[in-house]
Amino acid sequence: MSAIAIDDARWPLVVVTWPEDVVSDADVEEFLARSYDLVLRGRHAVLHIGIRASGLDSRQRRRVAEHMRERDAELSRAIVASAIVAESAVVFGMITAIGWLAPPSFPQKAFRVKNEAEAWLLELLRAAK
Repeated sequence: MSAIAIDDARWPLVVVTWPEDVVSDADVEEFLARSYDLVLRGRHAVLHIGIRASGLDSRQRRRVAEHMRERDAELSRAIVASAIVAESAVVFGMITAIGWLAPPSFPQKAFRVKNEAEAWLLELLRAAK
């Protein structure tokens, strides 16, 4: 089981909770595979909760960016939007770094408050119907 929790119980809103502990390369690969399964399932929005996240190392950030570049067309069709909730400057920096390597082809916004992020995503999901 991956340290990165993916909850699709509120489909089409998917909630990804990033752990406080260090994330392994295997965790990142499992996350990418499970995320891609959701892409194949259909249109959805992703709420990333990174309040206590430790972040990804530079190799893992490159791997996530590589995945995003390789799957850009599929991601842009399936993901309505993505919101990241974080408090740490490190996590915000990680998001910026991945965005430089592979700019998302869907709306993505960072928030400090979960309720604001969720409201933004639900509004975009309603508009996408």
